[in-house]
Amino acid sequence: MPYPSLFTPTSLGRLALPNRILMAPLTRCRVDRARQLLLRSPVSLSAVAHEVGFCDQSHLARHFKRVLGVTPAAFVRNVVRRKPVTV
Repeated sequence: MPYPSLFTPTSLGRLALPNRILMAPLTRCRVDRARQLLLRSPVSLSAVAHEVGFCDQSHLARHFKRVLGVTPAAFVRNVVRRKPVTV
């Protein structure tokens, strides 16, 4: 008699949910650090992504928009536009 599979699609889905819950604070921390780096210096988004621990720029952009509601490029454009002009 064959043994039932311990890892069915349903059980694997249950295992993935706690991992997502555990990763959420780390992702928020990475996005916050990326926001700080974007505010401080004019560096490329891909350099910021690698600095904070994302594998590439699109991965950063996806989480940045999910957490902050705006893409990193739009965030930088809005911040640059709002900076006071010094004469």
